[in-house]
Amino acid sequence: MAVERAGVTVAEDVQGGLAVIGPDGSVESSNAGMARILGSVPVSLDSFPPSVRRTCSGRPGRPWAAEEETAVSLRARWSAMRSGQRWILQAQPLDEREQSTDFSMTQDGRIAAIAELHHDLASADFDVQDIVQWLVQRSRVLFGDSEASLGMLEGDSIVYKVLIGGRRGRVVDNRTTVEGSMSGTCLLTGVTMVSDDVEVDARADLEACRRAGLRSMVLVPLRHRGENIGVLNVNAAVPDAYTAADVSTVELVGGVLSVAYSHAADLSAKRELVRELGRTLSALQDTQAQLVHDALHDPLTQLPNRVLFHDRLRQALAQSARTGSPIAVLFVDVDRFKVVNDSLGHEAGDVLLAEVADRLQECLRATDTAARLGGDEFTVLCTGADGGDEALTVAHRIAARLGERVMLPGGEVFPTVSIGIARSTDADDSAADLLDRADLALYRAKQGGRNRIEVHDGHMQRGAQSRLALENDLRRAVQLKQLVVAYQPQYSVRTSRIVGIEALLRWRHPDRGLLLPGEFLDIAEETALIVPVGAWVLEQACRAAHHWSLLAGRPVPVSVNLSRRQLDDPALTDTVAKTLRSAGIDGAQLSLEILEDVIVDDDSQRQKNLFALHAMGVRLDVDDFGVGYSSLAQLQKFPVANLKIDKSLVDRVESEDAVVVAVIHMAHALGFTVVAEGVETIGQQDVLARLGCDTLQGYLLSKPCPEAIVDDLLLGD
Repeated sequence: MAVERAGVTVAEDVQGGLAVIGPDGSVESSNAGMARILGSVPVSLDSFPPSVRRTCSGRPGRPWAAEEETAVSLRARWSAMRSGQRWILQAQPLDEREQSTDFSMTQDGRIAAIAELHHDLASADFDVQDIVQWLVQRSRVLFGDSEASLGMLEGDSIVYKVLIGGRRGRVVDNRTTVEGSMSGTCLLTGVTMVSDDVEVDARADLEACRRAGLRSMVLVPLRHRGENIGVLNVNAAVPDAYTAADVSTVELVGGVLSVAYSHAADLSAKRELVRELGRTLSALQDTQAQLVHDALHDPLTQLPNRVLFHDRLRQALAQSARTGSPIAVLFVDVDRFKVVNDSLGHEAGDVLLAEVADRLQECLRATDTAARLGGDEFTVLCTGADGGDEALTVAHRIAARLGERVMLPGGEVFPTVSIGIARSTDADDSAADLLDRADLALYRAKQGGRNRIEVHDGHMQRGAQSRLALENDLRRAVQLKQLVVAYQPQYSVRTSRIVGIEALLRWRHPDRGLLLPGEFLDIAEETALIVPVGAWVLEQACRAAHHWSLLAGRPVPVSVNLSRRQLDDPALTDTVAKTLRSAGIDGAQLSLEILEDVIVDDDSQRQKNLFALHAMGVRLDVDDFGVGYSSLAQLQKFPVANLKIDKSLVDRVESEDAVVVAVIHMAHALGFTVVAEGVETIGQQDVLARLGCDTLQGYLLSKPCPEAIVDDLLLGD
């Protein structure tokens, strides 16, 4: 069957579409198949693909097809033949197989694919690589045989790193400049650009397009937070490949990709933020852990400190109460540690403490805990110390190991330690109770001469309670005028006359009777009561010296003992000066007796006081010489006048002990006056006189007596 239109007959039964284009570019005739393909009734030139319109209307540019050349567009394969001044067009519909491989699939299918992309991106954590992978997997659905690439802005270039579609899915590295390219124009303007035929499009880089083998393309800008960041490029090897619906599809994909990229960029930023937060949190956790460690450990030895030891001790006591397994605490003190600090320096002292800590841990069992409470005091917690035998074994091991030689900056030492042990005896024991008992045992060990181990027992506790009561009584003794001073004369060996009088403190306790200094002076020293008590004794002695000088008609010197704490007192020299002025005597009438180890300690305040007292004319005597660790050569560096030989040496003098003989002779050679105290027998008196001792003091000559008795002795002298 044929239809005649405008003098041209078109067969209605021809498969596909037929149309005749007249010389003026109008459609002279067409069949129903053409109307179906174009979707337009009546068929007009405007409904044909752009390249067909351009060719048939005689517009300038390269023809769409030569004689009988074909092209694919609008789901059909087109062919054209010239007949005189007319064009005969035929459109052959694509079969299902061909349509399945073409970009122009059904719009519904593309919309469904894009919706799937949007859903996937919205419901999952995608990064940029995930987006690219998704596009590669779905390129056939979205773009058919068309080729698509994703270009991202890098500096002043757009880099197409991924080529998708066109039965490919590969990574490329094509780079084009932003300036002077269609991709750049699209990026800068943010406007979709379509080229139906790059051969006649002045905007296109013709050579680049020919190298890439493309004829038509759609460029869609990608945006992120208002910024143009890339381009989606969809292109085909034939002209007029894309309808308005196709362009809309590409724009829709570009929009979804922009959202996806923003999501991915945000996700990447969030992930980096999470990583940074993780790093910060880790650093904070490390810092917190270090702060906790520092708060609970000694910085020098890295042993647990007092706080951590108390906590572990409380835990151990709680477990002991549940299980019935006793524990023990060892209190360890380095003997004469101050001597190391003063003689070798604080750096050497720190090295010694660190070495003590290391050796201490070597001696412990796996279940024991060592700690440094401060200074030279260490503690050890022994769990499972049934019967105290294990704790005692550990203590002996510690004493032996710590007594070995230690090399320090400036010299070597052989340290000793005193150790007190207390064992839990009651389920109600507290950490403080156990530490107090161990400290009390340590005190007993040091009182017994140091380098000892003492185990706490009930007698110690009763002694501690008695000591506490005595301390409280001593605080009231001065106010209640219970303290008294006894005086013991010192006699010249040459003239047998009184050349000095020592003031000796006594305490008339209301319940315990007359107490000698050995029974309470340690308490006074520890509690600092020795400072006001010593000042009171000094006042009494200086007042008595003034009285005796008037009575005897000549200066009568007095001696007063000075403790370590008094010598450390910055106000000592002022106290002595005021007392001398108040009593009306000068410094030459006062001797201050100081233990030898107190004098030789390298303490700046102590040395300052010694030389200041000497400048005031006060005489300085070394008391109990022979029981300390100093030498005569050391004492020569200080302003010392007299040397008082300790009673322990005087007790050996009758056998003319070589040490006693050497001490007296060397003291004289160095210019010291020698005083022997504790003389109790005539034999001692005779030998000391024969050896050249200058002054004697002791029960043989006169016992300590009240001031009134001294009056009589001076009057009869």
